[in-house]
Amino acid sequence: MRGFSDEERDQIRQDLIDAGRALFPRFGLQKTSISDLTDEVGIGRSTFYRFFDSKEELYLAVLEAEGEQVSQRLADENLTAVDDAQVVVERFLRFMFDEIETNPLVRQLIISGELDRLRAHRTEAEREAERRSEIKTIRAFLDPLVEQGQLHE
Repeated sequence: MRGFSDEERDQIRQDLIDAGRALFPRFGLQKTSISDLTDEVGIGRSTFYRFFDSKEELYLAVLEAEGEQVSQRLADENLTAVDDAQVVVERFLRFMFDEIETNPLVRQLIISGELDRLRAHRTEAEREAERRSEIKTIRAFLDPLVEQGQLHE
């Protein structure tokens, strides 16, 4: 089996994430096969397993990448520059609802309950780490409001 350069490995991994980003919202985690993913990228099934242990692991990588993009879009909203806490919360909620309505991956995740199924495969330590990460994200949004005296802990 031929080896890949670092650049090729990075590209294949990104291509698999992009394929998952396109296919998981359309078909869901259960109905998207590894063959669907590898056909999209133009690699064999055995090559897939050189990058991910399972399609669930790929799905988590897709979600992580999507989470980073959503976080960046939220940061671009610059909500902490707004002085009125009510306006900040309204804009935050509007942003989240817009994501649910317009982002097929977010919509699939919430509507289908796939997030709960994915979490069921994780260890308690992994679930706790995920909770801490989610709390950290929310705190990053709320802490400036607390510091400005607009919200109280």
